[in-house]
Amino acid sequence: MLAASEIIFKEGLKQILKQQKTLPLKIVAETTHIKELHRLIKKHAPQIVIVDLQKQEINDFRDKYHSFPAWKASIILISEPNTEENILDLLAAGIKAWLLKPINTVELMWAIEAVHQGEPYYCRSATTIFLRSALKTKKSKEEEKKDFNKSEIKVIEGICQQQSSKEIAEVLGVSPRTVDHYRLRIQRKTGARNAAGIALYAVAHHLVLI
Repeated sequence: MLAASEIIFKEGLKQILKQQKTLPLKIVAETTHIKELHRLIKKHAPQIVIVDLQKQEINDFRDKYHSFPAWKASIILISEPNTEENILDLLAAGIKAWLLKPINTVELMWAIEAVHQGEPYYCRSATTIFLRSALKTKKSKEEEKKDFNKSEIKVIEGICQQQSSKEIAEVLGVSPRTVDHYRLRIQRKTGARNAAGIALYAVAHHLVLI
C-alpha cells in the first residue's frame, strides 16, 4: 500500500515497484491523504505500507500511529529530515524502516526486501541519531550488561548491526527460532516493541561499542 500527499512522488513509487522483479509485490491500495491510512489499512490489511510524509505531517502521523497500535502492517516511512525527538519516538514505537530524502531506487528496494523478510531497515541518518542518543546517559556499560546473559548481549549486538535472525543464529550456533526467543526476552527486559527499540536502548545504555 502507498500513502503520499504528493501525487508525483506516489506515481514515481508505483513505477519503481511495478518495474522491480525481485519480490512478488502487489499494490492493494493507495492514497494521497494520510488521514485515510487507518481506514485503508483496516480494509485492505496490507503487509507493507510505504508512507511519504511532508515535514508538517510528521506530528499528525505520530499521534495517529500511537492511537492505533493494532496496525499489523509494517511501515516504511519516507520523510524530509525531522527533529531527533520525532524520529526516535516513531522508531521506538514500531516503525519498521525509515528513509530520509533524497532516496534512490536501490535503497528503497533494500528497505522493502528487509521488511519483507521481517527485518528493520534504517538509513545512515537514522543510525546516526541512534548513536547520538547514547550521549544522554551516564550509566556504565558494565552496570547495564549485568541485566543480560552472554547470548542476549550477542543478539543485541547483532540487532544493532542490522543482522537478520538467521545471521545472528549462525554466530551463536543456534536456530533462528532460538534467536527470536532471545529477542522477545530482550524486549521484555528493555520495554522495547521491536528491533528499533532494542537498538535505541542498547546505544543509550552503552551495551554496544559505538
